[in-house]
Amino acid sequence: MFKDKKVLLIEDFEADVNLFKVALEENNYAPELEVISDGMNAMNYFQNCIHDSGSKFLVFFDLIFLDINLPLINGFEILEYLQLNNFLDKQNLIVFTGSNADRDIAKCEEFGFNKFYTKPNKISDYISTLESCFKETFA
Repeated sequence: MFKDKKVLLIEDFEADVNLFKVALEENNYAPELEVISDGMNAMNYFQNCIHDSGSKFLVFFDLIFLDINLPLINGFEILEYLQLNNFLDKQNLIVFTGSNADRDIAKCEEFGFNKFYTKPNKISDYISTLESCFKETFA
């Protein structure tokens, strides 16, 4: 399922990348998956999208999962950049992070963004959370 979808995972922790891949397999989801492992590379990617398209974002992914706690540039800085460039209106982006702090959720809401999921610790919960993300996005 979802073989025709392109998914970007912005995640620095290799164990979480592996969990994400297992959860995709367990749900029989087979999107084209690209992984960016730090905030600097993610920011460079998005800046290049603007540069290459003449000040407007091209939508390259059907769904983006963004961790907040990234090295070099954190997920909030990426969200701010995307909001300033009107990218969040055009893209399905889910904050998928280890944090469940109220301040982090509130900060996402400041950007007008409310798709916030805390990464579960148990694989069964991880699988069902990922399933919910896909079903809500592609329903």
